Parts: sequence; C-alpha cells; structure tokens
Amino acid sequence: MTEKELDDIFCQRLKSCISGCKLPEEFASKLKASVRRSRRSMRLCIVLTTTFAVILSVALTGLMHSPSQDDDTKCALVAKCDKKTPEKVSCWMLLGFFRDCFKRNRNGRRKK
Repeated sequence: MTEKELDDIFCQRLKSCISGCKLPEEFASKLKASVRRSRRSMRLCIVLTTTFAVILSVALTGLMHSPSQDDDTKCALVAKCDKKTPEKVSCWMLLGFFRDCFKRNRNGRRKK
C-alpha cells in the first residue's frame, strides 16, 4: 500500500462517520449568543478595569498632593456674622482716595 491509498481509505472512513452526524438546528443561534455574551463580558471587564485605574490614580494623586501645613501657623475658629453692616463712606475717605490716586511719588520727579 502506498501513502495515497492509505489517505483515500482514511478519507472514506472519515466521510462515512461524519455523514451520520449533524449539528443541532439551534447551533447557529447558540454560537451567535455565546460570541455576543463573551464580547459584552470583555467590554464590561475593560470598562471596569479602566474605571478602577482612573479612580485609583485620582485617589493616589489626592493622597500624594496633600497640602503640607506649616508649623508656624495655628488653627483657630473664627465667628462670622451673616449680616454685614454697610460701610459708611465719609468725605474724608473720598478725599484720601483721591489724594492717593493723584499723588506724585518722589521717584517720579526728574533729577536735576
């Protein structure tokens, strides 16, 4: 027997075995549903992983970038009034404002 004859015999036996077997009728729909389900689960996994990575990076950035407090400063509670009394503008206040606006500095004069 040659190799070609052996191949022909094996092919005939395989064809006879396979000819009696069929896939179930709903196989195509089950395969499509399985592929869709696996794609959905993969997308969900990617979205959850990305979300977790972003949340973790934001949390670590917040922890690493916490403002350092100076030793010289002291914390204190200060009472605050909700009702502000309106400031009264007096004539002297306006005169002082105009004096500051139109006042010449000594550095502005020319040197002789």
